[in-house]
Amino acid sequence: MIAECNNPRVLRPVSHARGRLSRRVRHPRYYVRFWVLATLAALVVLVVVAVAWVGFRALSLRPVATDLVSDAQAFKRQVAAGDLDAAAATLGRLRVESARAHDLTDDPAWALVAHAPVVGTDVAAARTLTAVAADLTAATEPLERTLPALAGGKGSRIDLAALGKVAATLPAVSHAVDDGLAALQGVETDTAVPQIGDGVAQVRSMLDTARGPVHSAGPSLEVLTTLLGGNGPRTYVVLMQQDAEARGTGGLVGSFAVIGAKNGDISLKSVASRPTLQNGLKIPVNAVPEDVADLWGPDLQEWAGLNLSPHYPWTGRLVAAGWAAQGRPKIDGVIAVDQYVLAGMLQATGPLTVSGVTVDANNAVSFLSKDVYARFPNYLDVDRVTGELVAAVFQKVAAGQVPPAGLAKALIEPARQRRVLVWAADPAEQRLIETTSLGGVIPDRPGPFAMAVVNNGGGNKLDAYLKTAVRYDPGTCTDGVRIGSVKVALASTAPKAGLPAYVVAAPDLTGPADRTVTEPTRVLLDVYGPVGATNAGVLIDGKDAEVLAEGIDRNHPVWRVAVMLPPGGKRTVEVGVVQPTSAEDTPTATVLTQPMANPAKVTVAPLTPCS
Repeated sequence: MIAECNNPRVLRPVSHARGRLSRRVRHPRYYVRFWVLATLAALVVLVVVAVAWVGFRALSLRPVATDLVSDAQAFKRQVAAGDLDAAAATLGRLRVESARAHDLTDDPAWALVAHAPVVGTDVAAARTLTAVAADLTAATEPLERTLPALAGGKGSRIDLAALGKVAATLPAVSHAVDDGLAALQGVETDTAVPQIGDGVAQVRSMLDTARGPVHSAGPSLEVLTTLLGGNGPRTYVVLMQQDAEARGTGGLVGSFAVIGAKNGDISLKSVASRPTLQNGLKIPVNAVPEDVADLWGPDLQEWAGLNLSPHYPWTGRLVAAGWAAQGRPKIDGVIAVDQYVLAGMLQATGPLTVSGVTVDANNAVSFLSKDVYARFPNYLDVDRVTGELVAAVFQKVAAGQVPPAGLAKALIEPARQRRVLVWAADPAEQRLIETTSLGGVIPDRPGPFAMAVVNNGGGNKLDAYLKTAVRYDPGTCTDGVRIGSVKVALASTAPKAGLPAYVVAAPDLTGPADRTVTEPTRVLLDVYGPVGATNAGVLIDGKDAEVLAEGIDRNHPVWRVAVMLPPGGKRTVEVGVVQPTSAEDTPTATVLTQPMANPAKVTVAPLTPCS
């Protein structure tokens, strides 16, 4: 038995038995491995099928994407041309195409492949792009019906009901822009194919650029509806500012118009030059706060100097007070425009001829800044001709000869540059206006802030040749303060000879002027610092300079220096700024510029946060 038990052949059946027993014990693990392999195989097949399906869908997506690009470009051209009927139809096609593209990419196959290596990034980016496009165009659907109504109306009338519908649509559009921007911020573009990566970057940039204007468009349209007499007839004084002689809100008031508005209809009542207002009656200076009156003194009581502060509401209040002091009929608001605004309006009206001179959108800025003085050496003629041009433009608008869409398009960029400014006599309306760029408001909140304001101190028109560049360095924080600087570079491009006497006149400096610029012009430069800031010193061309005046405007400290600038000369003013830090410190630095004949260039150094 023992020998038989020790015999391998006898033990073999036992071994087989153990083998069968062992296989029975491992049975669950065996099937686990089998199903894992089977699942993986199925997943691979599924992914392959999904990729194939995505490829098929991508082929289907390609013509849709092509149509989207084509229609998007067409929509941009149509809006630029003011063809709102065609733009509305194109917007409808964009909505349908975007929805189709989103449907093609919004299925489980695309979702699965979006997590796959290599191609996953591209698929995920494409899905996000189509979703953003679909949401955005869906939000704009109401515009398909209201845009054609804005294309024009009977006579000069602007359809205020359509304007209101557009305004009501904008909050949803604004939310879609915000959501789309947030979604695209999370898209990985570094490893995506260039076409998709570039597409995401372009759409992201477009939405980021549109974000601010879309946010502010709603209140702006609400303001516009009110200004156009949606709540009753209105009367406004329109100031024509001549930037060739700089003032805080733009330029010297040379002429003005009185216009009416009722239910979207605009009418021209009268046009006159500023001297008709200068009848010896002073403008009541108590229309503005005491610190503002102290900063500019009696100049604010004159029609030639009432707009020295860049905060436009002060100008509106002073004009209304001076207007009432002369016993003139009550006005509902004050609007200021300059040569860039007239150039934009001429783009909509077409060329106009005044006093034998044809002025169009291309030469209006040059004509009103320089050429008008050479053509008409007498300043009374300059104001008369400017007034005639203003009258001719507004008569075209009042006669219904200017498409509202074309006019609005022409004014968008000047409004963004603070060249179209509005003040309303009604406090509630004024509060609404101040939330838009039309208000020309200088913010009074704490935080890094700078503004350089030029006022002509030479009684000439040489600011048409003045170029300015502002660099604000918020600086760094130490011991509870932020130490920075505001640097302003001034350059005169005026020739030394050949200018009309009226242009180079400097009665407060040289007496009677001739056709040769023999003396430098006097630039009064006001540098605005952050709320609560103090001055750490002023330099002109690196040398200590005297502060001519110091005061407060809208809680901002203001330091004034006089800069003598010869023709062709360059000067640099630098102001050291010590700003207190606080919990209200804004996360970004703000630099504002006044409207000038030559727009100022601005540079802002990086803002380092305070601990």
